[in-house]
Parts: sequence; C-alpha cells; structure tokens
Amino acid sequence: MGRLDKGAQSSRWFKAVETAGVLVDARPVSFQQLPQWIERRFKSTRYLARSRGSARLAYYVEGNLLAASQEVDKLSLLLGPGANLDLKTLEAIVADHARFSVFTLVDACLSGDVARSVRVLGGLRQEGTDASLVLWALVREVRSMVTISRHLCEGRSRQTVYRQCGVWSSRGPLVTAASRATDRIFGGGFAGTIVVSRTSD
Repeated sequence: MGRLDKGAQSSRWFKAVETAGVLVDARPVSFQQLPQWIERRFKSTRYLARSRGSARLAYYVEGNLLAASQEVDKLSLLLGPGANLDLKTLEAIVADHARFSVFTLVDACLSGDVARSVRVLGGLRQEGTDASLVLWALVREVRSMVTISRHLCEGRSRQTVYRQCGVWSSRGPLVTAASRATDRIFGGGFAGTIVVSRTSD
C-alpha cells in the first residue's frame, strides 16, 4: 500500500484495520539518506565502509533497497568482516542496480542537480518508461510550482500553501529551495512570467 495522508489515516476503515492488525509505517529511503542506511547495514554485518564507498554504492542502488541489501551481503561475504571498502574494490564488484521513477526525476530537477537529472532520465529511457508519463510528471510539477509561487506572492504562509497544494512535509525543504531559486532567477515573478509566456504563445 502506498503512503496514506492524514485524512485516510483518520478514516473508519483505517482505524478498523489498525485495531485488527499491525500497522507498519515503512517510509522510503531518499537518495540523501541512502548512504547512511548503507553504512548502518554494513555495521550490522561487522563490515566497515568508508563514507565515499557508501556514497558510491548508493549511486548504484538508488531506488532499489533490495539490491542495496544484497550488495552489502555480497561484499561482506567476499571481503570478510573488518575489511574496508574502497572505491576501486567497489567499482570492480558492484553492478548498477539503480531504479528510477518519474518522481525521482522531478525531485532531481527541483534540486537543481543537472548530472543526476540526466542520469535518471537515461535510466527511465532504458527501462522503457513512456515519454508522455515523464512529460506529465514534469508539467504537473511546474504547474504546482507556479501555483505555490503565486500564493506566496499574495502573502500567504508557506505552511498553509504547502498544505493546500498537497506538498508532503518530507518534500517541503526541496520545494522551498526550488521556489527560492526560481524567485532569484525570475526576480520573484516566476508565476507571472509563466502566465505572460502562456498568453503570448
């Protein structure tokens, strides 16, 4: 089951399921959190990983925690407990298991990371993701950013705007950084710039 919002968690059916069973909130591990997740996994196997090694492994297994776990186990078996993982060894052993979604691409674009955005787009192409789905996700995010920018220019609080626009708290910092970056580029008139561009077409 995907992530449920507060409204769904307050519903009668959710309360009934929660009472009858066990609720496990398994939130996805973000790209930024993945190196730390890998290091903790290494420690549980009595294996030492240098931070650069963990970061590089995260690059190869992004979006695929099963592959991340399997690679940690494989490295532990091949090199033995107490060994140090360096980049040369990792590059020779680990395969690229990264899996991406269109939402990964959206977040990469919002963060302003061009190299990662290109890599994710290439991964989506290799996986056969339909171009119309990629375009839908990007256009949807641009429209959302325009709406957010317009409401903020009207003087509404960021927290209220994010709640109305359906921005999850986990994505709040990313959206905030992106909106401030676009305001710097367009001089605080991102929403107005888009509207003028659309009416002039």
